[in-house]
Amino acid sequence: TNLAVLSGSIGAVDPNGDPLTITLAPPAEALSSGGQPIVWTLSSNGQLLTGSAGGNTVVTVAIDNSGAYTVTLLRPIDHPAGGGENTTS
Repeated sequence: TNLAVLSGSIGAVDPNGDPLTITLAPPAEALSSGGQPIVWTLSSNGQLLTGSAGGNTVVTVAIDNSGAYTVTLLRPIDHPAGGGENTTS
């Protein structure tokens, strides 16, 4: 997709009705932007993940305890050579 901002919601419920705390984690796959490695920073509450490369913010991912999320792409993420636009997971 060519969208710079994507928002949505994931469904998460506790079978007992207890409140949930939803948190993020950095991706396991090494990613880069402009040939620079993306370094991930997670907020203290675990609900804001920021990826930066070469001193620039590349992407932010935010989520709340209801499952509402927003992904904001500020700079391009590199893709494997010859792999096309949608090959990096």
